Amino acid sequence: MRFDRQVTRVVGWATCALGLGAAALPAQGRGMMHRDSTTAEVMQVVHQLMVNHDKLRRTVVNLPNGVRTVTESDDPTMVTQIQRHVTMTGAFVAAGHDPNLPMSTPALRGVLQNGKKIVRQAQATAKGMEVVETSDDPATVALLQQHAAEITELVKRGMAAMHGGAMAAAEPAAVPRPAAAAAAPAPSGMQHMPGMNHQPGMTHQPGMAHQAGMTHEPPTASARPTRAGQEAFATIAEIVRLLDADPATDWSKVDLEALRAHLRDMDDVTLRAEVRATPVAGGAVFDVHGIGRVREAIRRMALSHGATIAPSDGFTWTAVSTATGARVTIRATRTDDLAMQSRIRALGFVGMLTLGDHHTAHHLGIANGSMRGSHQHH
Repeated sequence: MRFDRQVTRVVGWATCALGLGAAALPAQGRGMMHRDSTTAEVMQVVHQLMVNHDKLRRTVVNLPNGVRTVTESDDPTMVTQIQRHVTMTGAFVAAGHDPNLPMSTPALRGVLQNGKKIVRQAQATAKGMEVVETSDDPATVALLQQHAAEITELVKRGMAAMHGGAMAAAEPAAVPRPAAAAAAPAPSGMQHMPGMNHQPGMTHQPGMAHQAGMTHEPPTASARPTRAGQEAFATIAEIVRLLDADPATDWSKVDLEALRAHLRDMDDVTLRAEVRATPVAGGAVFDVHGIGRVREAIRRMALSHGATIAPSDGFTWTAVSTATGARVTIRATRTDDLAMQSRIRALGFVGMLTLGDHHTAHHLGIANGSMRGSHQHH
């Protein structure tokens, strides 16, 4: 396939699917409730792309019948991740399969559901992938272009965009109406996409505008507050909504007390643990101390977190129990990676603990019984 090289080359990736695509699709649309090994692999790839978003170059060209994108990087590791990502997520589009992602937008879900209306051509470049997606359906074209605008924000801001509203939590059972997405793609700054609802705790970010046609209902005597009042309560409430929305939920395995115990661990480690950092060759050693319940929470979280680290993360995480908690040694994978070494020392223990947006998926896995054990309470 030859592309028109007179068009400005586009750097980015199309139809991201939030990294939850798979080369081999599940037999049924079970989504993250029942993640298989392929889905977990793709999540790791997207984690790397988000963490290293500053190593990616992206522009987007909207075509009359679709979108043209290219994702490239000068980092060989990122080139490999880009090519893996595009190959794996393309399977969802080709099958017209929406896995009912907990974190999604109407544009993304519309692209997945309309996948059979999309002609997708992808080829490797020397430093990444070039993708052209077109459709004869105007609504699908609008969805492709809208989602491309969302991915631009993710490439620009990384995890901050994901947590700040670029990929907002959508009700799992909601089905986007493609015709509603026929408006022009989003301009600079994140916007509310058609069908995107405010979830408890969501706030407007700078530059975030309302899509044309959206209005706020004026307060009435019957209006109800939307804030849950407590973050752990809101997290559990969100998990309950996801479990209710998934017809495959096995209620005999659901254990919200296990999730509540894990949220308590997160609170204790984040707010009550004492940390002493010591710079060492390649990174730092963190002695994390606490007493009673805090000490046990430190051990559970510090010792289990290493299992979520992939070689492509660029650092290693080794933890051992101590009399008062745990000693965690974090080093850059490459001895010449001075930027990673500085990053480790700057982020510290809790900052490094947050890396990898696995926590939300892990919370769901603890609750539905599919990922229990790593933070087991006895």
